[in-house]
Amino acid sequence: MKKPSLLFVSVLTLLAGYNKTIAQCPTGYTQAQLNWDNLSFFNSGIYGTGVSTAAITTQNFAFGTQKLTINHSYTGTAVGGDNTTNTGETGSYGTGADIQFTGDGTVTFTFLNAVQNVKFSVYDIDVSQKVTITALNGATAQSVTIAKISGTVLGTPVNGTSASVTATSSASADNSTDGTINVDIAGPVTSFKLTISNTGVGSGKVKEDGSFWISDITACSSGSFPTNYQKTGLNQPFTGQPDYFLTTPDNNSAYMLDPATGKAYQLFTETGATYINSFAYDPYHHILYYVVDGSTSASTNKKIRKYDYNTETSSDFVADITTLGIPTFDQGVESAAASYFDGALYLGIEGGIPNSSSNRKSIVWRINIDATTGNPSSAYQVYGVPSNNHDWGDFMIKGDTLYDFNTSTASSGSQIKHFNLVNGSLVNYSTTAGQSGMTWAGDLYAVRNVVEKYNQNGTKGTAVTITTAKGTAWVGNAGDASGPFHPKADFGDAPATYDPDPLAPAVHEIDSTLIIGTKVGKQWKKNVSSTASADTTDDGLTYVRILSLSSTSYS
Repeated sequence: MKKPSLLFVSVLTLLAGYNKTIAQCPTGYTQAQLNWDNLSFFNSGIYGTGVSTAAITTQNFAFGTQKLTINHSYTGTAVGGDNTTNTGETGSYGTGADIQFTGDGTVTFTFLNAVQNVKFSVYDIDVSQKVTITALNGATAQSVTIAKISGTVLGTPVNGTSASVTATSSASADNSTDGTINVDIAGPVTSFKLTISNTGVGSGKVKEDGSFWISDITACSSGSFPTNYQKTGLNQPFTGQPDYFLTTPDNNSAYMLDPATGKAYQLFTETGATYINSFAYDPYHHILYYVVDGSTSASTNKKIRKYDYNTETSSDFVADITTLGIPTFDQGVESAAASYFDGALYLGIEGGIPNSSSNRKSIVWRINIDATTGNPSSAYQVYGVPSNNHDWGDFMIKGDTLYDFNTSTASSGSQIKHFNLVNGSLVNYSTTAGQSGMTWAGDLYAVRNVVEKYNQNGTKGTAVTITTAKGTAWVGNAGDASGPFHPKADFGDAPATYDPDPLAPAVHEIDSTLIIGTKVGKQWKKNVSSTASADTTDDGLTYVRILSLSSTSYS
């Protein structure tokens, strides 16, 4: 990621693109929304050769806590991507950006798990164009209700398991609701399908270009995000111990940082690399996911690495993330961001050259990890923001909110954006961003060459200068940061009964100059054996040297 701008601008709050359509959700369900304002629907026109035909035809998105797959039959310029060209939205289920297609074809939406009370709108149906909508729960057909909003461009809708509406020979402007329908499917629903036919047919009239738009999708989806995912038992600081998180300055090493004092402790170095970046720490398995930055050919860098703190070794997590269906564009995996949350790696990808006039979006992907093998299993898009006024500083996820630390130097300036993972809403705060770190307690921090507590409302606390307490001296601003880190420690050899409080054991952080014997204990927690001899990570002295009355020193 790029170095953050140090320009501070006044706080501005902007609520963008939140569709306030409310559905009555049953117990255990929450209304989720696929919001096109904060996602990217790929097309070949904007992304060029950066996205394969397969990645355009089948696109996967987060829908609340689950996945929604959109598969369509359109190709080339018939796929318009997400845009705000259509503005005939008054009274519809959508606001802001919609996804555009042109001509006859099919678009199918498939949920990983069944949802209820599906709502969406279709815009600019005109000149004899017909839309047929079907829905399924597994193999069982579900009833669909279509309602037109205004005018005489559309005929009377036909509702049921094969609902449809057909336009008259009249045309509807892109800013009119005369060609707009609202669609409701009570469900349960696992998939629904739009079939478009008769484009440009009727009474000698030709439709302007055959385009139509599909709005945001809302539905009741089961499940919820964990509220304190970072609070693992093996990650909690001991009594009196600092609440660390991981970070890196402008070099190739990882450090743990105490935000209260600004002291940084070097942990490991990626040999042969110029920088390491995109930190995402898994506190449950003690694994840091990261990328190597500073290569001469950034566009070809598509590798994610991992450092296992259990074995203290590095290895490849995935050699090429495009095999997971993730396009990497101009900068590969470099200059971006990452976070670990809810058992998955969330990875940011730059949409293009920062501050350019590109219409692309910088995107966050969720990469699911197989619990048995530890390998990546699937990926889907979570969040997308226009790259022309965005530059990844970093992002952190807490509860149902993704905190995007945008270090752009464009006209929008540096910001911290709050993106809701459930309803798709976005709030922007203009403030100096930097990199983002989080402690076990759940406090967020902005990190540069200083560390500041972020109060999650656009304001920050007192800046504390970062200094190196152990290892290579801190250089420049932070390159990245991540979630809470609890280091291995050196525990005493006394039986467990001597440490009745597991959060206050006899312990010290590892120091190679502080040992008794020849071994240094390095453990996540104290050995619970009732006898000291069972703890083989340490050794003591076989005997105690006698201190004579004539001695002037003792070793």
